[in-house]
Amino acid sequence: MGKMLYIGVLTSIALIFSLVIIWWKSKPNLKHYEHIEYPGWYIHKKTNKKFCGKCIRPPTNNEIPLSVYKGTKDWHCISCGEKYIPKDGGDSLFLDEEQKLVDKLNSELERYS
Repeated sequence: MGKMLYIGVLTSIALIFSLVIIWWKSKPNLKHYEHIEYPGWYIHKKTNKKFCGKCIRPPTNNEIPLSVYKGTKDWHCISCGEKYIPKDGGDSLFLDEEQKLVDKLNSELERYS
């Protein structure tokens, strides 16, 4: 009887310890993200994906990628419904990439001229 109780207690402790480790590892590491003050989202440094600033921080700790409303440049979280509208209406999100492409093409054209 005492041996079974001892095994049961050890198994319970091991299970609790495992659950704590799983919970701890499932939290997003904010070192991998850059916080953009306005509009308040986080951008993953490697993937450049945007994540909900409300959901990624405690107590929620969920990595929820943002989605764009169809036909607009407004971003939203599918989990909490938080809306993110950039100060400039979102134009710079697209124009910066387009400008880099134009600069690259112009520099290549100059080489061949």
